[in-house]
Amino acid sequence: MKKLIKAAVVTTLILGFAPSINAQDLTSIKAAAEVGQELPALEKLEILREVAIENGIPAEILKAIALKENKELQQFKDDGTPLITADGGIGLMQLTFSNEEFIQYNVNKERLMYDTRYNIEQGAIHLLRKWDNSNLPIVNNHDKNRIEDWYFAIMAYNGLSKRNDPNYSGSKAYQEVVFQYIRDYSLLPIGTTPKLSISYTKPGAPDIMVFPAGVSYKWPSSTKTAQNYKAGDIAYTYTSINSAKIRKSVDGTVLATLPNYTPFHIVSGPYQSSNTNNHFVYYEIKGKSFEGFMAGSNLITSNTVNVFTDVTNELQPVVTYLQARDIIDGYSDTRFEPNSELTRGQATKLIVEALNLKVPSSDYKLTATDVLPNHPFYEYMRIAEANGIMKGVGGEFQPSKSLTRSDMASILIRAFEDYLANPTPGYKYSGVSTTDPNYTNINKLAYNKITIAKDFDRNGTLTRGDFARFLQRSVEKKEEIE
Repeated sequence: MKKLIKAAVVTTLILGFAPSINAQDLTSIKAAAEVGQELPALEKLEILREVAIENGIPAEILKAIALKENKELQQFKDDGTPLITADGGIGLMQLTFSNEEFIQYNVNKERLMYDTRYNIEQGAIHLLRKWDNSNLPIVNNHDKNRIEDWYFAIMAYNGLSKRNDPNYSGSKAYQEVVFQYIRDYSLLPIGTTPKLSISYTKPGAPDIMVFPAGVSYKWPSSTKTAQNYKAGDIAYTYTSINSAKIRKSVDGTVLATLPNYTPFHIVSGPYQSSNTNNHFVYYEIKGKSFEGFMAGSNLITSNTVNVFTDVTNELQPVVTYLQARDIIDGYSDTRFEPNSELTRGQATKLIVEALNLKVPSSDYKLTATDVLPNHPFYEYMRIAEANGIMKGVGGEFQPSKSLTRSDMASILIRAFEDYLANPTPGYKYSGVSTTDPNYTNINKLAYNKITIAKDFDRNGTLTRGDFARFLQRSVEKKEEIE
């Protein structure tokens, strides 16, 4: 009979049931605990992810807090009794409540000691209390889906005492360790903490932090959680090393390496890695010419990206790069038409979108005589002309005329001149004659590797695919500077 009771208790803990505990149930749970009924570490990682998502918390954060509180992710001691530390911290999430707080928060102490899932749930709820604390500084846009935005809530989870002041404790401060665990175990590029303004002016509490009223901070990064994606989402690869591995299965052999901004659909997932040192999850993915599994830390979902069926594998990352920035789009969810010739009007729109340009004066009027205010490209042309990027030809803008490669060189130089380096003395691009009237602009494009062709073909027309390549390289230069 004793074995049956143990099995029932283990099932209850594994499935995460949280019924009210009567005396008989509590006796059974304690009996199970006394013989060391600890959930497998992988199962606890999955519960941490599930509970985090249920509470709108990035799973990477809850996993890292659990790891900081308890390196072995233990709910029980080695002898099977509940883990309670000297300062009263209980279980996996090391929650320390006074008797008054147990009543105030309506927390069942026995369940906190003996029910792993309940302990994790109460940890998540307690972290949410800190998130809602209006006395804490705001990070970025205070977006629950962004990991950096939780910095001060994580700090408060452990306590607003001097030991957690990064100005005092540096990388040993509680929330700094949690962020480092997210970098190391979830493989997300969390930016470095900026300088914080913290004082200690509370009467009778000299070690308690005081923050300036209304203070907010901008982190150098804003990282979305990568553990709540769903089947049907469209995503693309993105890593600091500019490529991502696609595997045969979860933790399986590598099938291929895909460049950044390769788009695909998420088929299923997430799936917890079988390695407990991996806090990231995997997703089953399918692209135009590949399928397999990829770590969530290597991908980003997007509402503006499509997997175009008529775009080559080589061009897919270029188009996705621009789509992710809401600069370019296709003709439908499946067609980009990369071989269609680009018109002057279409090029104007793309440049304005890429630079997020505005008209300097609201009463500025387009000088071109062939484009009226009801023309679909009128506003883009007005903005481009007002900013000195596009010029009319003989008083006409000619928006339907195909854009030549020489025209493109002039436009890109005018649009991105602040971000492009001047050629070094003696540099000469051999893809066009030095006597060409537009040689200076073309030479500068080549020097900055915006064009890499051996023959520039100045009078040739541009396709949508060609211009996407030139524009993507130009925007990259802009982002490098900014």
